[in-house]
Amino acid sequence: MVGIAHETNTFSDVPADLQAFEADGILRGDQIVAMHATASTTVAGFLEAGTAPGVEVVPLLYTSTGPCGTITAHAFETIVGEMLSQIRDHGPWDGVLLAQHGAAVSAEFPDADGEVAARVRALVGPDIPVGMALDMHGNVSHKMIDSTTVTTIYRTNPHIDARVRARECADLIVRTVRGEIHPVQHLETPPIVINIVKQYTGEEPMASVVADAIAVEAWPGVLSTSAAEGYPYADVAEMGMAFLVVADGDRELAARGARWMAQRAWDMRHAFVGDTPTPDQAIAHAMSAARGPVVIMDVGDNIGGGGPADSTFLLDIAMRRGARDYVQTLYDPGAVKASVAAGVGATVTLDIGGHTNAMHGRPIRFT
Repeated sequence: MVGIAHETNTFSDVPADLQAFEADGILRGDQIVAMHATASTTVAGFLEAGTAPGVEVVPLLYTSTGPCGTITAHAFETIVGEMLSQIRDHGPWDGVLLAQHGAAVSAEFPDADGEVAARVRALVGPDIPVGMALDMHGNVSHKMIDSTTVTTIYRTNPHIDARVRARECADLIVRTVRGEIHPVQHLETPPIVINIVKQYTGEEPMASVVADAIAVEAWPGVLSTSAAEGYPYADVAEMGMAFLVVADGDRELAARGARWMAQRAWDMRHAFVGDTPTPDQAIAHAMSAARGPVVIMDVGDNIGGGGPADSTFLLDIAMRRGARDYVQTLYDPGAVKASVAAGVGATVTLDIGGHTNAMHGRPIRFT
């Protein structure tokens, strides 16, 4: 088992360099087990498969870092190079498991996850089963699917089934190794981009998308189904929704199931359009609310999606409207350093936030 997992916001100015991965941990061998064995992660699902009789899962290398900008060429080649060396030097293997994200972008490869899968496939050859488990926010490519035997994708957002779906992927690879099944995959990628505020799987429209995937999985001969929401903060060709079916030796069945899911989503595409209030409307609503507190989420500066957390649009509106009981968090290391340097009790005038670029507003002066 190997993996490099990253959700790449290509609009971010903060690169995912080697130091970022090292800071969050490039784990090897037993370090992977110590960190993930009891977790609810993709890696944990792969490791759990090793508890089945006759199955041994060997963790080799895994790393991830928080959502931010593009992976540097140096970081990508260094980490992926070691992943491949670990596979080559410790083999031969009955199968390979890839713990990826699906929305990774490197300086050289817009489809970084596809590049990883393709390199692994080239290394182990066409006959070794390769399984890959992805985040629901993956921008799934044909290169990823063509390079793997089985790919599974989370079905929940927020993500609470990463371990379950990874275990499913690993179990299918084990069954493939034993000759019990012969997986074939078909991917459909209709031109649908789903707004981030419509991606909660506990309500419509995504609840129906997930229900469709579960319905197709019940078809005779179908081994697994997945529906990816896509990751909208990536300027890549594959950005958008994807529908995947894994069938047992029946390519026509896999294609029919994936196309049915994709068509169903296409028919309801207008439901994926965002319908949230404007920032000005949101602030006005909060100020007129009979009860509080009112929480406003700036989805255009989503920290969990690689946003810089220094957008001042909401703050600017609140100040112009005269809001008094208002709290906002902003990421501004320069302002923090200046405040610390001034000392406790001092008075400082600072330009706060909006330092990333014009997309995140302008700095606002405070005393």
